[in-house]
Amino acid sequence: QDPSDNFIALRDLVSLELCHKYLPDLFSKDAILKTNWLTNEIFDKTHAVCKISKEEIRPVYEMYFLRSIDRSDDEQLKRFRLIVKKLLFHSLQYYQTMLRAFDKYHLNSFFMSNILFK
Repeated sequence: QDPSDNFIALRDLVSLELCHKYLPDLFSKDAILKTNWLTNEIFDKTHAVCKISKEEIRPVYEMYFLRSIDRSDDEQLKRFRLIVKKLLFHSLQYYQTMLRAFDKYHLNSFFMSNILFK
């Protein structure tokens, strides 16, 4: 069972506070703007120090990234939009892979139940 939206929001805020308290250099404005996206270094350090999973690190990084961009700077806004677009595209690719696997399974089970055993 998935956690509720309120629990996820609370967990993200607690994770944000942990990262702010224990890893201020890793999530500073300058450090965020220098990296293009989440790196293995960020994952490893955050997991080691704050005991946060990769799924929990991503929204924390996104909140820090959103806070660090200058909304009047068109280049930073464009970079942010491209990162969001990339994330959405990767999610869609994942769902398409899952649907293909589901379709193959469905086709195989249909074939087995309707053709072979009739």
